[in-house]
Amino acid sequence: LAMSAALTGNRAIDAARQRLAYANWKAGLVAGVQNATPLVSRVILGTDNVDGLLASLHSVYAQSYKVLEIIVASGDRSVETQLAACPFPYQIVVADSLDLAALLNTGVRQSAGQFISPLVSGDLYHPERIAKLVDGIACRGGQWGFSALADRLTNQVPASFSAILGEDTTGFALLGSANLVGSASNLFLSRELFEKLDGFESSSGPMEEHFALKAVLEAEPFFVEAALCHCLTVPIDTLRSSDTKSGALQQFYGRITQIGPDAQTHFFGNPFAPVPSVWDLQFVCRVGVLNHLPYLSETMLQCFVSRGIEAQAAMALKNQELNPGLDLVSFFSGEMGLAESARGIAQSCHAGAIPFGLRSVDLNLSQRCADRSMDPWLHDQCSHAAVVLMVNPDVLKNILPQLGQNEIAGRYRIGYWYWETEQLPEQWRYALEQLDEIWVATEFVAQAMRKFTNKPVTKIRPPIKVELSRQYERVEFGVAKERFLFLFSFDFGSFSARKNPDAAILAFQQAFPLDRQDVGLIIKSHGGANWPEKLLELQQQIARDPRIVLIDRLMTRDQVFGLQSVCDVFVSLHRSEGLGLGLAECMAQGKAVIGTAYSGNLEFMSDENSCLVDCDMIAIAKGQYLYDQPNVSWAEPHIAQAAWYMAKLADDKMYYRQKADAGQQTILNHWNLQSTASAIRQRLNQLNLLDQS
Repeated sequence: LAMSAALTGNRAIDAARQRLAYANWKAGLVAGVQNATPLVSRVILGTDNVDGLLASLHSVYAQSYKVLEIIVASGDRSVETQLAACPFPYQIVVADSLDLAALLNTGVRQSAGQFISPLVSGDLYHPERIAKLVDGIACRGGQWGFSALADRLTNQVPASFSAILGEDTTGFALLGSANLVGSASNLFLSRELFEKLDGFESSSGPMEEHFALKAVLEAEPFFVEAALCHCLTVPIDTLRSSDTKSGALQQFYGRITQIGPDAQTHFFGNPFAPVPSVWDLQFVCRVGVLNHLPYLSETMLQCFVSRGIEAQAAMALKNQELNPGLDLVSFFSGEMGLAESARGIAQSCHAGAIPFGLRSVDLNLSQRCADRSMDPWLHDQCSHAAVVLMVNPDVLKNILPQLGQNEIAGRYRIGYWYWETEQLPEQWRYALEQLDEIWVATEFVAQAMRKFTNKPVTKIRPPIKVELSRQYERVEFGVAKERFLFLFSFDFGSFSARKNPDAAILAFQQAFPLDRQDVGLIIKSHGGANWPEKLLELQQQIARDPRIVLIDRLMTRDQVFGLQSVCDVFVSLHRSEGLGLGLAECMAQGKAVIGTAYSGNLEFMSDENSCLVDCDMIAIAKGQYLYDQPNVSWAEPHIAQAAWYMAKLADDKMYYRQKADAGQQTILNHWNLQSTASAIRQRLNQLNLLDQS
């Protein structure tokens, strides 16, 4: 892992170039180029679960795509009675073995389809599944792929499927998530690929995982984002633990290490395969972050160690001279608040002509990392007089090894931190030894920092930039067109006790009796699959109020902006915020906002431009936040006042417009690229870190 970290800085430009090539390849695969209506063979693995088989068959009968044949592979012909109503050509194949892989291989070899879609008895398909997979895979020239899937009983979609979009390729995603395909029922593959791989393996472990990690070397998988498959059981964990010994993974690494240490020769059919001959240093960095280096051969590791020593020596020679300006170090592809601030600071430096560089670092984050907007500005190493480490101290100790001493030695080191209580955790104190100064986004965080350290604390507000790629419609989010809509959003991983969804629900129901149908509340969350008990509590809380819609899924930044754009009011009855990004983004879009009168959001919210809800201070209970800090408090907003604001905004158009317009002007005038650039330039000039000529 240390060796991988040392190499991370040497692959930013090459990795960005390869990601661009991958994106261009995908964009060039236009639907309809291939046969638009291939014959698809549905190979159903029959079992003694008669009810499950019947349910599976009916989900096939309901398919909108009609160029189908059905093959039922079973231990006997007793299933024939279940096929009496079948609208498609079918046959029953009796196999000697009831091993699922053997059953599937037998069924496929008796089928005639150009593409194969397995189905394990008891699993169900969305009526549009085959149509969408044909369009998204077969018609684009793909050899295989899969969709998101959901648990048949709970309808939960594992977060690992959203994480796919954050990987360099779908192939790389297969290495990082626990049996990402999830079920053989979720596969869609060509007969050509099936024959090339000699079918499915009858081995320990899920057969779909073994198949996927063989197939990815021959053809890049296609991923269809919609949850089109509902399985009896699906994994809800998003990442393999570091001590997991997956037989399929061991076989995969065994295959690729057979090629020896020559990382320049490609032996596989997939031009984007997650192997050294394609991705070079990016491969070993990704494998290192996944804790998979022990899977590699000693010869291959020695090769990369030698390459790493050469790369570090080259970096040491290049970093002799320090240029005026700053380098920003962060997770620039990450989809979380601090990464969004990092991208905004970078854009501000660009707009303000401040010399800067971007140095991306890598961890196996639980959040998706799919934002590629900063790729054109990435550099392989730090080269400026100041280094701004835009990562919080809880992960800083894992980031510093990725920066060689020559990258940070002799530079002015700045930490850019967020926190959500008035007292910083003692666990962060070690990080101060690495820094000369702290930058923060709000006065709330600044006051907490100044109580924690005597080092300089400077407020640098990030810009609030909302740009929609297109106009969104409410129907895209499954919400009513005519209702006055309130929006509350949160991430389960950001501690629901802090975000406080219960308060938003209670205030809405107190403001509007159940018989009032011209209003609605959207609860936008993500990460619920990782917190199933809390998600279930939330579902039960709103079950009797059809006006409240829960959307639990990860969206792109543009989709988030789109959801904000179709709502009328953003509500945040939080207990504490470091900034309150959702509030600020909705204000920028001209929406009225309701927020707790406490913490970082007071940096941009006032009684003139928003609806501030009074609160009492209460102690943070044990287990409610990241660290258990004794004698630390946060806010308990007044529900009745929040309900009054909700009713007032819904019924008084003049009052609504007054708040919304004032809020929009606050953000546009004071939270823009130019104001941020001005603050950065002023501080760097004070530190003599810019060229004064």
